[in-house]
Amino acid sequence: MKFRCERDVLVEAFGTAARAVASRSALPVLSGVRMSLSGTQLKLTGSDLDLTIDVTIEVPAGEDGTVVLPARLVSDILKAVQPGAVQISVEGEQAHISAGRSAF
Repeated sequence: MKFRCERDVLVEAFGTAARAVASRSALPVLSGVRMSLSGTQLKLTGSDLDLTIDVTIEVPAGEDGTVVLPARLVSDILKAVQPGAVQISVEGEQAHISAGRSAF
């Protein structure tokens, strides 16, 4: 999975989906946000099994895929990087987030 998006759009969409994420759960997957890219549609989903929030945004075409990333960590990273384009790529079990001179 690989895509590029404006930081402010991604922060807002990710933050909205992350509101439904469980802060404490026996299932670790519930502490993350599911990101699914299909064509130009990026769907972000957060859930605690009682509440689910889906947010869909348009991004330039990238490599399709699905991943669950830790909500708190990714949210903090996105808020910390400078405004502009943010690129997220996932290869195997590693996710790379880069924007400007920052890379995580």
